[in-house]
Amino acid sequence: MGGIKGIASVAGMRGRRKGGLSAPLRPEGDDDPFSLWSHSEAWLERMAERNYSETSLSAARWALKMFLDWAKERELSSPDQITKPILESYQGWLYRYEKKDGERLSVRTQRARLGTLQRFFSWLCKSGFLMANPAADLELPRKPYHALPKALNAEELRRLMGQPDVTDPLGLRDRAILETLYATGMRRGELVSLDLEDIDLKASSVH
Repeated sequence: MGGIKGIASVAGMRGRRKGGLSAPLRPEGDDDPFSLWSHSEAWLERMAERNYSETSLSAARWALKMFLDWAKERELSSPDQITKPILESYQGWLYRYEKKDGERLSVRTQRARLGTLQRFFSWLCKSGFLMANPAADLELPRKPYHALPKALNAEELRRLMGQPDVTDPLGLRDRAILETLYATGMRRGELVSLDLEDIDLKASSVH
C-alpha cells in the first residue's frame, strides 16, 4: 500500500480529537456577563465566526482555561483586575508549572499560552471592555536556539523506511506516516489532523 492509501487508513483508525472545544469555561453559577469567563467564551465564539480552525480554537480554549483556573484561585474574576504585574506573576507560574509526569512546560508551550492571553486582552480593548491592554508589553520567553536538522543520506533513509513491519496493521500505519512525511514535507501536527475526507485517492493527494 502506498503512502497516500496508507495514510487514509491512519486517518480512519485515528479519527479527529474533539477535546477542548465543548466544555464550558464559565464556573457553575457564574452569570456575570462581564466576567473573565464570559468574555473568554465570547472571544472564542468570535474566533469561530471568523473561521479559525478547530485546532486553533482548541489551543486557545486550553490556554484560557489554564489562566482562568489560576485567576479563580486568586479571586480574580474581572478583566479590569488584571494588570501587567499579575500577568508577569502568571508567567512565572507557567515557568514553574509541572505536568503530571513531572516535566515542565516547554518554552514553545509557554509562549503559546501567553500569546493567547495577549490576543484575548487585545480583543477586549478593541471591543471597548478595557481601556488598556495589560498584556501589550508582556515579554515572552525567548525562543530556544535550534540548529538546522541534518538531512538523512540514502542509506539512512532506506533503513528508516525498513523499520516498520508492513505485515502488521500498526507497522503499515507507521510506514504510511513515514512515507507521507517524506513525500510531502508536512508538519507533524498537519499529519495527525488528517481525516479521510482530506485524502483524494484518485489524485493521490492530501489537502
